[in-house]
Amino acid sequence: MLSLNSVNKLNCMYVIRNLEDESVNCFLLDSPYMMGNKPFKNKAKKYKRVVEDWDNQWPTIKIYKKWCFDWICEMLHKLKLGGSVLIFGTFHSAFSIRSLLIEAGYDFRNFITWFKPNAMPVFMAKQMGVYAYSCEYINYFSKGKVAYFGYDYLKELNDGKQHRDLIIHNNRPHSESVGHPTQKPLGLIKMLVQAHCPQGGLVVDFFGGSGVLGISALRTGRNYILGEASAEYCDMIKLRLIKEDEWWVEAPDNWECNECNKPSTGILFPLSNELLDNNIGMYLCDNCLVKEYYND
Repeated sequence: MLSLNSVNKLNCMYVIRNLEDESVNCFLLDSPYMMGNKPFKNKAKKYKRVVEDWDNQWPTIKIYKKWCFDWICEMLHKLKLGGSVLIFGTFHSAFSIRSLLIEAGYDFRNFITWFKPNAMPVFMAKQMGVYAYSCEYINYFSKGKVAYFGYDYLKELNDGKQHRDLIIHNNRPHSESVGHPTQKPLGLIKMLVQAHCPQGGLVVDFFGGSGVLGISALRTGRNYILGEASAEYCDMIKLRLIKEDEWWVEAPDNWECNECNKPSTGILFPLSNELLDNNIGMYLCDNCLVKEYYND
């Protein structure tokens, strides 16, 4: 079984199958959308389309839907009675995911629209005759009657009024970007975690991506389990989570890594107040920091 507050280099089915039955309060997922985009980049405006092998690995829509249905069915057994499932999507995937969740036996709650005021413009929209795509969608389902829903919390966010099924939130700011092409904004994920997972509960994302769910869980007092098939993104997640730890501080300039002599990025202190008081720690670069912290 997977440990709480862990990052696991595993594909989605291995993660789900290694969860305890009926242990998860909330699955909050940013699964591949199968967008089928062709490359496009506007250097002047600093935006580009998402074109990744992991988002286009299925030869047909039918095979993509079968893959989605497999993990949707599998995670039902891991969800607590009353637990919630929230899955991001665009028009490419959201409506298919909705149908698959219903077919698998989940209970529909909301089809939430996330409007991004700073969404990327559409190249040749005039010639194509289309509006600029500015929204993503969140399928919100549950396993039976909802056991936890932050109604009052959401109401406070909405000036004392019921929160609608429309969320207006900018896409991630440049200051948050860590290099993942579909990284979700921290503020949005923190809001969803607090609304759908109780304090001390467990929230899971087996498409870990940039690790934003782990950061959100740490900052709001929830437990997390993350899965990510890519070694590159798995290390990225681990690095982000280390830098949330009180035993890590940013290194001064011109200090070398104690392990490989490359420029260090931070100081990792041993879990000892005595050593911390005496300013004893290891100067480490990002790669060695991940290896040392996780014993990789």
